[in-house]
Amino acid sequence: VVFCPQSVSSKGTRQFIKSKYPQIKRLNPLFPFSIRPYQNVEPYILAEFDYGGTAKRDLSYMTEEEINEQLKQLVELGEISLKADLYPWQQSARQDVDIVDYDRQNPKHNHII
Repeated sequence: VVFCPQSVSSKGTRQFIKSKYPQIKRLNPLFPFSIRPYQNVEPYILAEFDYGGTAKRDLSYMTEEEINEQLKQLVELGEISLKADLYPWQQSARQDVDIVDYDRQNPKHNHII
């Protein structure tokens, strides 16, 4: 999660981090979840996946609840995606998730992000 420590557009992101981050880390201790404050940036969440794909979601002016929904959507993408070949050290932490851009209406158009 990238955000500005002072901007109005990052207010919801700061609230989300303050209230949800401790719980996320407690429930998912092996999950790499980084927080990066930068001056004068619009907030966003960037998900990086096992096979090198990424997904970015803009969080500007979102409420804590809206940000939580964005995170849930990224998790849902992981639950329906292709499975990656993990390195042996990752096998114990595997939760069977990788991400594809999933088209429920036309599965033939699914592709890795």
